[in-house]
Parts: sequence; C-alpha cells; structure tokens
Amino acid sequence: MDRREEEERMKLLDEMREYSKRALEESGSSYNSIGRLIQDIIAVVEIIKCK
Repeated sequence: MDRREEEERMKLLDEMREYSKRALEESGSSYNSIGRLIQDIIAVVEIIKCK
C-alpha cells in the first residue's frame, strides 16, 4: 500500500468515526432507535401486566 492509499484509508476511517459518533449522540439515529425500542418494551410489559 502506498502513501496515497494509506491517506485515503485514514480519511475514510475518520469519516466513519464521525458518522458513528453522530449516530450515538442524543439526536442521532442509533440513540433514537434505542429509545423507541425501550418505549416499545415498556408498552408490551404494561399490556402483559394488565392481563
């Protein structure tokens, strides 16, 4: 791997790192998905408790 390829890979890694950080921030997609999953689990538990 030459220097240019290495620099390109490092740039891609930096971009991926930034996307991952954003996904986990409070307004990020992963953060929101986990929040919805927790809400769904709570709703199911409430339904089960009422039966």
